Amino acid sequence: MNHSREFGRPTSRRGFLQTVGAVGGAGAALSAMGALGLAPSSASAATPPFRAPRASDFTLTGRRPARVAVVGAGVAGLTAAYELCKAGHEVTVLDARPRIGGRSLTVRGGDTLTDIKGVTQRASFAPGQYFNAGPAMLPQWSVSTDYCRELGVPLEVFAISNTNTFVFDPKGSDKPRFQTARADALGVVAELLAKVTNQGALDRELSAADKERLLGFLKTMGDLGDDLVHQGDPRRRGFAVNPGAAGSPGVPLPPRGSLDRVFTEQLSRHWYLDAGFDMASTLLQPVGGMDRIVEALADHIGRRRIRCGVEVTSITDGPHGTRLAYRGSASGVLDVEYCIVTTPPRVAARIAGLPAEATALLGGFLAEFPGKIGLEYRNRWWEDDFAIHGGLTSYGEDGSLWYPSSDYRGERGVMVAYFERAETTIEGLPPAQRAAEAVNRNVRVHGAKARTELASSLSVMWGREPFVEGGWQPADTQNNGVVNTPRFRPLTEPTGRVFYAGDWLSNMLGWQHGSMVSARKAVEKVHARALAT
Repeated sequence: MNHSREFGRPTSRRGFLQTVGAVGGAGAALSAMGALGLAPSSASAATPPFRAPRASDFTLTGRRPARVAVVGAGVAGLTAAYELCKAGHEVTVLDARPRIGGRSLTVRGGDTLTDIKGVTQRASFAPGQYFNAGPAMLPQWSVSTDYCRELGVPLEVFAISNTNTFVFDPKGSDKPRFQTARADALGVVAELLAKVTNQGALDRELSAADKERLLGFLKTMGDLGDDLVHQGDPRRRGFAVNPGAAGSPGVPLPPRGSLDRVFTEQLSRHWYLDAGFDMASTLLQPVGGMDRIVEALADHIGRRRIRCGVEVTSITDGPHGTRLAYRGSASGVLDVEYCIVTTPPRVAARIAGLPAEATALLGGFLAEFPGKIGLEYRNRWWEDDFAIHGGLTSYGEDGSLWYPSSDYRGERGVMVAYFERAETTIEGLPPAQRAAEAVNRNVRVHGAKARTELASSLSVMWGREPFVEGGWQPADTQNNGVVNTPRFRPLTEPTGRVFYAGDWLSNMLGWQHGSMVSARKAVEKVHARALAT
């Protein structure tokens, strides 16, 4: 959005703060509010706390636990089964994939993956190395971290924002460090705003005291001198040669250059990595791989209750129970009283016997097709040569390069090349060519070692993963908020004995938090029905 025509016009406090927020994110807006003497306000809607079902609930009512089938052994399905087991329900989990976890896929050496085109890859990562091909991070406020505490899964920091990473535009030649690019952008913005403020353009909207506080804030934020000119302090922008002992003050980086090199589209993408509610620092990850969560859930559920390699082909809902037909490693039928379907909606839409209105809604969901490539290196040259420990470097409109956030200064490490729209770039290529494209991107940013030190690779294209067929599946093109509307009540408030859960049926699409809270809602409904029967 172009705001240049706004200069010289009266600016309200709200309008000014919106501008600061657009440039510097929520943190900058909050600081500006403090500089103006404004206190932020907060309000949160009261949400009834989740009460896990208990076996004692049946003792108190004289009822018996129910037999429940859960279709899908991803995060939503395993969470549902785990909560149902707490109350003593008889639970059976069925999943068409050969392993649990769904999109929560951690690949280790020796693992074999076969996609829907019949292409098979075998991972050859060294012992101790792993590749989170699906979710890689947990918001610190999320229900996911609560489950990690409950299940005894240790957590560590996942570094997404690292000022030492690069802001790389594949259409150009510049690749400044994020620290440098951010310092230059803040300096220019602060300089322009300070000059507008000092020239009286805001007199009608800001009091003299407001202006004084604002100028003090802008001087600090943008490293401005008394003349309101950006000074470009190397301790903010970084050094070409870092400071050393006495007599070695360091060599500052060259000046920032023209404004078109400061305000790049790529900087905007990089800047907002941790500005959103869901990805705000501090992010977390399970120690040893994301699959630690689903494995812990499976252990608590009991492996005997989980059947993998079993595809549910039909679900018949009756007044007294539900019958599931399945095939795969075993074929047959399963008679239960309730069923929770947690497979991705477009996959669930192919299950025969579901109500027509539910099937129509499920089949109408969209799909995104990201891809990830794990690049294992013999040594952690990005730490040695570039002093980068965690974080990511953005790469154009559709990708980024992720540095591992664990085992710093270890011997080996797995970098991740992420492709947001893999179906338009690498999905159709053989695995070796996908890896070559990822390495080429890596070389453009980091140099020859990104090729010469490569030990192994493996790619996961989520549009080609059997019984998943997409990274996430939104109900509309903008967000998943539409599932809150009455049109989706056949899925959110079903009248029969079949219930639904998944991140796609939550307001946190693409996050394990969304899968878990949706699963808990379905469990509450099943449990209430069982108590009332």
